[in-house]
Amino acid sequence: MTTASYGESSNGQTIDLVVGQRIEIRLPENPTTGFRWQLMTNDGAVCAAISDVFEEPAGPPGRGGEHSWMFAAAQPGECDIELRYRRRWAVSVEHDRTFRIHIRVEGAGHDARAFLA
Repeated sequence: MTTASYGESSNGQTIDLVVGQRIEIRLPENPTTGFRWQLMTNDGAVCAAISDVFEEPAGPPGRGGEHSWMFAAAQPGECDIELRYRRRWAVSVEHDRTFRIHIRVEGAGHDARAFLA
């Protein structure tokens, strides 16, 4: 099965998957500013998180890169994946950016454990 990739333009969308299908979320991030994407919500029973990686570009320090997360549809159901671009130590959320997608997973007769390995 192919992995579909989603970015900032997918914010607020609903995505339909079948058990075993994977998706990747890719968002720009510059940790040198103190802001990082943080996974706020996800129902791991429906959408299992497989990876969480920051890819730093080549070149001088201080440049932004890309943060990516891989999720697999583990069982039928619905879940929301919410990420927030924030400074972890900041109390105020007025400068936070939020990325949220709604996932609907339908069964396809697959054993999801084979896809999560």
